Amino acid sequence: VAEALQMLALENAKNKILIKDGGGIPGLVKLLSVDRPLAQERATTALQCLAECRHCQDAIREAGAIVPLIGLLSSGTMITQECAAGALRNLAATNKLNRLLVAEAGGIAFFVKLLSSEDKESKEHASGALQSLASDSDQNKSMIAQLGGIPPLIALLTEGTTEMQVNAAGTLQSLAVDPAHQVAIVEADGVPALVSLLRRGTAMGQERAAGVLQNLLSHAEKRWDVLKAGALPPLIDILEEGSPLAKARAAGALRNLAFDDDDGVVAIVEAGGIEPLVAVLGAASAEAQENAAAALLNLALLDYCKLAIARAGGIELLVALEAAGAPATRKVATKTLQSLALEEFNAPRIAHARDVQHAALRLQSDATAPFCQEASTSSHTEDEVNLDETMLPVKDSGELFTIAAQDGALEADETRLGETTYLMETLRSPSKIAIGKVDFDATSLAIVEPTPSA
Repeated sequence: VAEALQMLALENAKNKILIKDGGGIPGLVKLLSVDRPLAQERATTALQCLAECRHCQDAIREAGAIVPLIGLLSSGTMITQECAAGALRNLAATNKLNRLLVAEAGGIAFFVKLLSSEDKESKEHASGALQSLASDSDQNKSMIAQLGGIPPLIALLTEGTTEMQVNAAGTLQSLAVDPAHQVAIVEADGVPALVSLLRRGTAMGQERAAGVLQNLLSHAEKRWDVLKAGALPPLIDILEEGSPLAKARAAGALRNLAFDDDDGVVAIVEAGGIEPLVAVLGAASAEAQENAAAALLNLALLDYCKLAIARAGGIELLVALEAAGAPATRKVATKTLQSLALEEFNAPRIAHARDVQHAALRLQSDATAPFCQEASTSSHTEDEVNLDETMLPVKDSGELFTIAAQDGALEADETRLGETTYLMETLRSPSKIAIGKVDFDATSLAIVEPTPSA
């Protein structure tokens, strides 16, 4: 019967629902406790298939399957162990209550042990289950570390299959939220393995590896250990070649490295990180844009970086984000522009870029506004465009400019750039500027956690 149910449930969602509604799950769960290895194998295989269906997960838990499945992780045949691990992994992937019960029943210890198993399927399921269990529970993260899970997870980054690598990196990303676990990962030689995954992993592997490094770089005392292991060059490469999420994580890593750390800023500059960060400002991902803008804000505390960011085209992209970015990104962009404007050569360029952006928005607004021919009093032909001349700079040097209001602090029109009061006139809110260190949340450390695995 168990074998028949397994075949019916295999890759057939409708049959899984029919088995659940027909009361087949409690009978399969009973077979987990019988002293017949073949029956246990077929029951665990069927339950693994059924647990892929979210509609069946509650029914499997309510039938009391979690405790006997955990018991079979160590007492069943190899096939039974594989399928029991797979069933528990599926139960924990999207169901918070199931994750809680698996952890309470002692599942973490068995999964940590399976990370060193000779069986590939068991290791894949164990690493996937641990990723889910670590995703939303500080207690589970601590348990994984206390039971010795960090070294075998690091080993999987280089020795495991592609799926194991992604699962292990996802678990380490969650663990690396805690400073104590950050130290443990670094001291267990986790960074070289993460760098290897960053260089040669799949897109998802790179995303997870960059996320771990982002979290590790939030630990001020371990930043140089991370850099000595060669993490910075591949992070910068990811800014140029990675997926949108990998770029966001890499930008977050550089944001953390530059936080309140002049040596970190110098390292990023010497590694050629400014231009790739500026390029990410034009990325489609709001998270990537915010992290890149925050990294540049931290870098802009050094005068040299203010000019380098401008030369790389950062001003125009920051002005665009200031006008049309996500709310959090807009705030960071404004702060970064304020810091860049402390360099006198940048101030006219910022003003000019804001004028151009303002004019573009006006054109866009005019183009989408309702048009009524009878009400029009314009004497221009169809090919002509009528702009308020104060919205555009008169000369390339920006003799006239308009500054858009930012939090009520910036209000000026037609101000001469040659006046010595320019800088304080355009940035006259002391609470918005701090010499040496910008006091703004966007410059704070960025920590990221993964979602449970599917």
